[in-house]
Amino acid sequence: MNNMTVDGLKKVVESLPDSYFGLGISSVHSWRGSYDEPAFTLEPNVSKQTMLNVIDSCLSYVFEGWKGGEFKYYDYSPVNFDTEGNYTEGGYLLKALARNPDNIFLLSIVLGIEE
Repeated sequence: MNNMTVDGLKKVVESLPDSYFGLGISSVHSWRGSYDEPAFTLEPNVSKQTMLNVIDSCLSYVFEGWKGGEFKYYDYSPVNFDTEGNYTEGGYLLKALARNPDNIFLLSIVLGIEE
């Protein structure tokens, strides 16, 4: 759905105010759509620092794919948003935005804005 990279996602989060967000990234896992790409899960009431920690963990760990294999992610890896084990081709992120239309984090991601 978008072409944002892990580095681009980190730049978006770094540009946000130090605050809690009604919806933000709370975990990372191997994406079901393409195991060699990370996927981030959204949860309510997440701090900017938590999101940065999750992004850093994305670059620090080796993840297991859904049908096996180990995958490491890099700054240039494309990012996805989905719950663990699902593949919605962007539907997960769009539904989250529809429910939270004023969330500046989600708007930045959907619009592909990298500060």
